[in-house]
Amino acid sequence: DGVRLMSCQIFSGDLTGDALVSSRAVKYAADHGASILQCSWGIKAGIYTSDNMFIKQSPMDYEALQYFAAQKNCEALDGGLIVFSAGNESTAMSGYPAGYRDYISVTSFSPDYLPANYTNYGPGCNIAAPGGDAYQSYLENIKTGASKVLSTVNGGKYGYMQGTSMACPHVSGVAALGLSYALEKGKKFTLEVSVFSAFP
Repeated sequence: DGVRLMSCQIFSGDLTGDALVSSRAVKYAADHGASILQCSWGIKAGIYTSDNMFIKQSPMDYEALQYFAAQKNCEALDGGLIVFSAGNESTAMSGYPAGYRDYISVTSFSPDYLPANYTNYGPGCNIAAPGGDAYQSYLENIKTGASKVLSTVNGGKYGYMQGTSMACPHVSGVAALGLSYALEKGKKFTLEVSVFSAFP
């Protein structure tokens, strides 16, 4: 019957959330009905270079994410869909947890549909979405934010930003709308079947 949003804060000002904080947020979301988990946090690309390394080095994050994936909070899907931003290091691989084989890793493209200058790309990355590009904005007109993405910013205001964190909500939003439509039409999908291929 539509799409609802749940926000679970794991950062505060300059303070970053540790594995315990992020794991609690993921579990809270799973236990309170979330069917899509969208995250814009992770480990820089290149620090973990394989799924096994991620599992061994970040067991608390991995277990929390697996817990979320096992939940069946939406009748149209047989588990929880996990979407992560790929990272902003201009590196030829996704950061983790985004790069894990069962999660969707979102890269970013510029308004000209080319990869944004900062986006990670290549192995582990699954899909690209609009993320803005300040460099292109500078080239076009240094006084506008036209090449960035409008977003909420501190102080309850709006501002133009860039990053795979700006691209990631586009993908989770499309997935949420797709699942809402699937419910309306009585369709059911497995996590192995892409929501995106089901709704062209």
